[in-house]
Amino acid sequence: MSAGLLQRILVVVFAVLVLANAFAAGLRTVSDSDSGWHLATGRYIWEHRTIPSTDVLSFASAGMPWIYPPFGQVLLYLLYRVGDYAALSWLSALACVGVVAYLIRKRTMPGVGDSGHSGYRVPDGTAGRLV
Repeated sequence: MSAGLLQRILVVVFAVLVLANAFAAGLRTVSDSDSGWHLATGRYIWEHRTIPSTDVLSFASAGMPWIYPPFGQVLLYLLYRVGDYAALSWLSALACVGVVAYLIRKRTMPGVGDSGHSGYRVPDGTAGRLV
């Protein structure tokens, strides 16, 4: 077996292990304290077929302008209706796998995601280097 082939096999094995870890990290109990609000907002938008212009679900902010992006909350609500909290956990796991797969691909394939320079800009204008 050539050294190049062995290296490719090791990269694939390592990538599979990293993706499995990302999946396990994402597949967890939904524990965000705002999950109920997201689901309630999605339900409200779905049932009323309208995006509220003011906050209708909060006691403390009732009547304040609506500033939240609605479509993600509708997606979460519909997913919840189909598969309860387990479906939300699976979505989280698949999102983790997707992000890690993108980063692995970007790291292992030259030219993918290149922006034409080798660093990034820090807000104060100094240049930093990506590792």
